[in-house]
Amino acid sequence: MQALLWIVIVLLTSLYALGKYLVGVSHTPPGSVFLGTVHYPTDYFIYLSEYAWGRHSWFFNRVLQSTEAPGDNLIRWVNVFCGHIFSLFGLNQITAYQISVVLFTVSIIYLSYTLLVKILKSRHEALYGLFVYLTANAFPGWDGSNLSTFDFWYNQGNPLNRLINVPHHLLGQIALLALVYIWISKKKNLLSFVVAIICGMILAGVNGVHLLFAAGIMSVSRLSLPVLFSLIGAAPILLSVRHTLSIPPLSNMIIWETNNQMILTPWRLFLGYGPILLSLLPATIMYLKKPDRFRIFSLLFTWISLLLFLSPIPKLLHLGNVRFLIPFTHILLSIMVIDILRRIKIQTIKTIIVSVYIGVSALSLYATGTKIYALYQNPANPFYYLPKPVYSLFAYSGNISKPDDVFLLGWPYNAIFPGISGSQSYFSEVLLVKDPVETGKLAEIFFSDESPIPERIQFLNQFGITYIIHREETLSPSSGLPIQQIRSEGGFTLWKVVK
Repeated sequence: MQALLWIVIVLLTSLYALGKYLVGVSHTPPGSVFLGTVHYPTDYFIYLSEYAWGRHSWFFNRVLQSTEAPGDNLIRWVNVFCGHIFSLFGLNQITAYQISVVLFTVSIIYLSYTLLVKILKSRHEALYGLFVYLTANAFPGWDGSNLSTFDFWYNQGNPLNRLINVPHHLLGQIALLALVYIWISKKKNLLSFVVAIICGMILAGVNGVHLLFAAGIMSVSRLSLPVLFSLIGAAPILLSVRHTLSIPPLSNMIIWETNNQMILTPWRLFLGYGPILLSLLPATIMYLKKPDRFRIFSLLFTWISLLLFLSPIPKLLHLGNVRFLIPFTHILLSIMVIDILRRIKIQTIKTIIVSVYIGVSALSLYATGTKIYALYQNPANPFYYLPKPVYSLFAYSGNISKPDDVFLLGWPYNAIFPGISGSQSYFSEVLLVKDPVETGKLAEIFFSDESPIPERIQFLNQFGITYIIHREETLSPSSGLPIQQIRSEGGFTLWKVVK
C-alpha cells in the first residue's frame, strides 16, 4: 500500500512540475515551437543559456547576454553542470531543463517526506505533513472580477513559488534539506561529510544566503562537523561569486537587489503565507514548554527568517529581503501543524480544522491554476513561441559558431537567442551592461542605417561581433558592410562578419 501511494505521489508531483510546460505545449500554434518558458521569460532564457553553455564547460558559467560582463565564473555553476551532463546524452537544453525540474521536484518531495518521518516518528503523520506542505497557499481573495489570492512577488506561501520550475532553485532546496537531515542524524560517516561538502558547494553557487543563515541557526547549540564541512565546501565558491559580482557591470545586480525590497506589513505577509502560518504561535508556546533540539531550531529558523524579511537589515547588508523567504520554512510549518493536531483530542474539532484548511486551500489552488492557464493564451509572443524556421536558424547558428563568437540581433530576439543557441548576444539584459541606453542605441543605429558605413564597421569590430541575425531586407553586402550571407529561414538571415 505504501509503495502504491508513493507511485501516485510521484506521478502527481511529476504532472505538477510539468504543469506549465504541458499547458504551453498544448497551446502551441501550428508551425511554431514552444520554447519551454515556464517562469518569468527573461530570467528563463538566462538560465536556459546556462544549460546551453554546458556543452562547452563542466562547471564554469559565462554571461551570454552581454559582451561587457567578466569571463568565466561560478554563479549558478550547477546549471552549467546539469546542462553538460544532459548534453552527453544528446538532449537539448529545453528538454534538459524540463527533465531537471521533474527530477528535482520529485527529489524534494522524497527528501521532505524522509525528514518528516524522522522528526514525526510516523509514516502516517509524515504523509499528512507532506500534504500540508504541498497544498499550503495564500489566502483566497477577490480582485473585483475573479477569484484570486493574496499573493506577492517571491511569496513562498504560493506552492508554485516553493516548487518553482527553476532547476537551480530546486537543487538549492535539495541541498538544504539534505544538510539539515545530516545535521539531525545521530550516526555520521564519511559519506555524510562528503554530501555536506557537496551541499555547501551547491548552495554557494545558488543562494549562499540560505546556507549561511541555516548554518548560523544550526550552530546556535553547537557547530557540528557536517555544518563545518558544508562551509568548507562553500567557501571557495562563495568568495569567487562575491568577487565576480563586485565587478561592473555585474555589480549592477547587487545595486538592483539592494534597491528592490519587498515592503509588506506583517498582516500582508500573513495573508500571503496563508492558513499554515496560524500554526506558528501555538507551536512556539508548545515547543518552549517542552523543547527539543530540532523544534527549537524550527522556531529560530522560522521566526528569524520572517523577522529579517520584515526588517531593514537585508538592505543594510545589500541583500534583497526576499532572500529570507526560504521554502524550507514550509517544511517546518508543516511539522508544527501536525504537532498541533496531535494535541487536539476532540475529533470533531480536528475534523473542522482540517476541513476548513482543505476548503481554503482548494479555492487558492484553483485561483493559482487559472492564472497559469492565462499565461499561454498569446501565440504571437516570441518569448513563448517561435516559428519553426526561426527556431531552426537560431539552433543552427549555435551549432556552427565557436564559444567566443558574438551575435548581433534586435529585440526581443537578442534575449531569446542565447538560450536556444548557447552563443553570446551583443546585448539583451539592462543589468549586464554599464550603460544600457547607450549600448542599445548603438545597435538601433546600426540596424537603422543612420550611421556611415565606416562607423558601422567600427561598431562591429569594437564589440567583436562575428555574426548578425536580422530581417532579410535590412542588410546587404552591396551596402559596403563586410558581411557574408550564410543562411535564411523564416524571414531572417544569418550573416557572417568577414574580418
